[in-house]
Amino acid sequence: MISSNIFTRKNSPRTVRPWHLALLWMGVFYASGCSGTAVSAQDRQSAETTRIKKLEESLLSPCCYGEPVSRHMSQVAFEMRKEITERVQAGQSDREILDHYKQLYGEQVLVEPDGQTRVVLYSLPVLISLAGCAVVLFFLKHALSRRLPATHPASPKPNADPKMVEKIRNATDDF
Repeated sequence: MISSNIFTRKNSPRTVRPWHLALLWMGVFYASGCSGTAVSAQDRQSAETTRIKKLEESLLSPCCYGEPVSRHMSQVAFEMRKEITERVQAGQSDREILDHYKQLYGEQVLVEPDGQTRVVLYSLPVLISLAGCAVVLFFLKHALSRRLPATHPASPKPNADPKMVEKIRNATDDF
């Protein structure tokens, strides 16, 4: 069996020295600097592709407003995909492209509405859920407060005749 002490010096402390960290960071910066120029064109192209896909997913096909442009197979959807690609390559921003289609086809062409409509769309389910919880808590509170207090079966009623209660107890003690 080989001991691990063969490969290490016996008196060397196992600490990381500052020059070790400096060499490590220089290697990391050198490696990232060497590949930065070759990847930048590829990164730019993949960024454009993801931007185009995102835009295609955020617009509905105007022929039926049922599917996003990215999945719809109509002629209008093909033309919109081609035009989106051209506009992205021309350098237009996402907002400019979405505003262009919103002017052409109206607000219903957007998958997610803009502005006040979006706020209402996302806050309405939360408000309805909170209102439902409040109604349930209200009914539970009133249902629990109306509950009759539990009475012990052997305890006499306050208006019962004490002599009669004593006779019943004596008669039932044997059981």
